[in-house]
Amino acid sequence: MGKSSQLLLSLKKRHNPVSSSTIGRWIKSLLTDAGVNTSIFGAHSTRAASSSAAKKAGVPLIDIMKAAGWSRSSTFERFYYKPILSPQVGDILLSSEVPSNDDLGSS
Repeated sequence: MGKSSQLLLSLKKRHNPVSSSTIGRWIKSLLTDAGVNTSIFGAHSTRAASSSAAKKAGVPLIDIMKAAGWSRSSTFERFYYKPILSPQVGDILLSSEVPSNDDLGSS
């Protein structure tokens, strides 16, 4: 069996590396489940959504900055802080549920 340097592999037989579009589809599915309007926000929005949800949940800003690799709070405030209107969005994003085996297909 060949070796892969890919971080994420399919759980389905053959265990091929998954493509970026497959990962994007998984993230978009989680966003939809969280009540996020995916016609406006896509997989690229998760960093802003998760850090904003953490702030709303009361996580200290210093911890958010460490987790994201930011050295200045202005980075979060200027580019990533978005008000969260639905309380369930933060709960789902912070719980980071793993997709089921049925959802984990190869690309």
